[in-house]
Amino acid sequence: ELLVGFDGITVAVSRQTRIFKDGIPCMTVGELELLWSREAEGRITRWNQLGSRFADAPVKLSGAAETSGTFDFFTEAVNEREGDIRADYFGTEEDQLLAEQVSKDPYALTFFGFAYYMNNQERVQAVAIDPRRTLVDAPAEVLEEINRLRAQNGKEPLQNGAGACEGILPGVDAIGSYAYRPLTRPLFIYVNLQSAQRSMVDAFIDFYLERVEDPEFMLDVGYVPVTPDLLEAARACWDKRVHGTAFGGSFANLTEDRLRALYLDHCQP
Repeated sequence: ELLVGFDGITVAVSRQTRIFKDGIPCMTVGELELLWSREAEGRITRWNQLGSRFADAPVKLSGAAETSGTFDFFTEAVNEREGDIRADYFGTEEDQLLAEQVSKDPYALTFFGFAYYMNNQERVQAVAIDPRRTLVDAPAEVLEEINRLRAQNGKEPLQNGAGACEGILPGVDAIGSYAYRPLTRPLFIYVNLQSAQRSMVDAFIDFYLERVEDPEFMLDVGYVPVTPDLLEAARACWDKRVHGTAFGGSFANLTEDRLRALYLDHCQP
């Protein structure tokens, strides 16, 4: 399990978006959960059902398909259950298509990797993310219905709370420091132990790890470099052929300190 970089899943809207009444794209994690949860399907259909600062206009959603790792991480980070998401959205692994479609619709919203945001800034803008789950301003009847369904599915209720959205935009510093929560994610490659005995695989992984040590290269392809201590840990995991995972397959909602502690303990650099 070789840590090679960081990514920031970006929630994006058109540069001409009209979703936000004040013109400032910002959403809390509570609002994202209300919007994207399975219980919202067929029920949260207009933006102002999320709260008074949103437009009275139809919701149009797109994002990563369920075959994508982006889908897995986003659903677990936002909805706290991997794969838990409303089905009435357009899902695809063609991230460039998502950017192009959203750019043409002022009431559309999507999510994809940071690299596609960086490559499409003339088309889309990022939504700043406030990590608070308890900052929601939905109409009482909307929240009551959603919470009734959540209770049936064994979920905690969503709660309204007062306050302004104070989001953080995805960026190299925000992602690298894990300030962009909870949508910063670690990126790994995985090597089969038996395959690693082949000379060409051994040489390829050595080459790969050398490349991700170059910050300029990483930023050029749209990923954020990891810190030297984590690169050292990845190298140790490879050199010592440490098998298994430090995280049990789930990386969502980790803090930077927790990720570092688990990975260093696993690789023992």
